Amino acid sequence: MHVALEVVSGSSAGKQYQIRHKQMLTFGRTQWADVSFPHDQQMSSTHFVIERDDSWCWLKDLDSTNGTQLNDEFVKTAVVKEGDRIVAGTTEFVVHIRSSEDEEKPHHSTVPSGTPPIIVDSIRKRSPIGSSAPLYTVESCESGLILYRGMPDENPFRPSAIAGHLAMSLTLVMVIHHEKYGGKVPQELSPDAVLFDWLPEEAARYHSPVVLAADGFPEWPDIIDAAWDHDAIICFYLPGKPEDATKRLIENFRSNLKESNNEGGRGLLGFCWPSVLSQLLTFRDLAFIEQLIGDFAGILMEIPDLAATWQLFGKPALEEILVSSGFKKTD
Repeated sequence: MHVALEVVSGSSAGKQYQIRHKQMLTFGRTQWADVSFPHDQQMSSTHFVIERDDSWCWLKDLDSTNGTQLNDEFVKTAVVKEGDRIVAGTTEFVVHIRSSEDEEKPHHSTVPSGTPPIIVDSIRKRSPIGSSAPLYTVESCESGLILYRGMPDENPFRPSAIAGHLAMSLTLVMVIHHEKYGGKVPQELSPDAVLFDWLPEEAARYHSPVVLAADGFPEWPDIIDAAWDHDAIICFYLPGKPEDATKRLIENFRSNLKESNNEGGRGLLGFCWPSVLSQLLTFRDLAFIEQLIGDFAGILMEIPDLAATWQLFGKPALEEILVSSGFKKTD
């Protein structure tokens, strides 16, 4: 089938926007939306999203200030059909749906199946893909890992956007040290998330790094942006489901930390922070790194003294995800 939204009011009346096979298209007032209406002051920055598959098309309000109407009723999520009318702000749209034997191929920005909705919503609001693709260079580390280093460009830099686009394909688990950047510890934090578990529970909440999966944790983009450039956050991209990946990472880290606390132990405490872990990932052998962290696809962190960029350690296959997410390699 072919799906399009036609604008039927305002200065953009007559324009049509096609929604491709398995595509999500966001509409809003600012550049963070895929389709923007900067003159509609009643529309939120990212107001609503339209998504479709082979058989259905549906609308979702993105927690907009003034709400989204479908056929004169406010909705949060709803299936749409031919002729339905959508109102966001002062702009009105009509849905056009028709069948076709020549179904379109998926667009290159298709959201991978199985991506958690909380990740999808956050990424669509904070996309790093602006007028030019985020740039990166590639170099080999003594450890055997590949270092993908972000380059400053004309796009506004949001660490959470870079982190989130990778999370569309991989499970994102964060190690956060709230005390180092002055952040507020989530009230719902489980004791199982605390790395320094030998501390009294209340002390551990405020003085220990914690491990949190982005899936199911709506505040993750704000925390990444706030903790960036404070040596306080590392983003791990791990195989498996979020709950299992988080548990494995905590177990590996705690095992190493216990060795650190034992007299004469060989463990390391500083691997919780970018300034230390980046050196280990660059110079230590791969066997040591995998014993410390376990199986991983990539590790994203800040570059010291270069707040508006990033570094990503991983293996050669990780570059496929960067390219498919819209990033561009440069010399």
